[in-house]
Amino acid sequence: FIQQKVSQSGVSEAYQRQYLAAIRLFMILKFNKAVNVKHLYPKRHKSKLPKHLTKDQVKRLVESISNRKHCCMLKLLYGCGLRLSELLHVKLKDLDRSNMQLYIRQSVRRGDRILAFPESLAEELNEYLLEYIPKVYLFEGSNGGCYSAKSVQNVVKKASLAANLCL
Repeated sequence: FIQQKVSQSGVSEAYQRQYLAAIRLFMILKFNKAVNVKHLYPKRHKSKLPKHLTKDQVKRLVESISNRKHCCMLKLLYGCGLRLSELLHVKLKDLDRSNMQLYIRQSVRRGDRILAFPESLAEELNEYLLEYIPKVYLFEGSNGGCYSAKSVQNVVKKASLAANLCL
């Protein structure tokens, strides 16, 4: 049954696992009989490395953005190696402009960490802060509060299209 679904519909591995779990649960609840279906689960594939950009591609990506806020976001993402969630949750108090350091609090796996941000970004960040005057977060949405992850993803997507990059 599952092989038929895979060949005809091309169902994903996660969906195949759902099918098997449902069949196993059905057999337990309906017939009070445990069925071993572990051998039918699809093999897990090794994770692949994420796509990366060359220095030239990052430069083209940044140059394709005219909005200062978006440009600073992209430069921080790539210049400091931040995750999207880390970028969005940076607060003004986490930015130490005198020492050119950025405090990342509650990072995904490492807890808190301190990063140096590039000198080339210092002046641009100062101009951004003077222009936008954020209150709590370094990058705030139009109504205040944390900037939307989807908005940043859209910015990167539009910039990659403008820079003729295939991401």
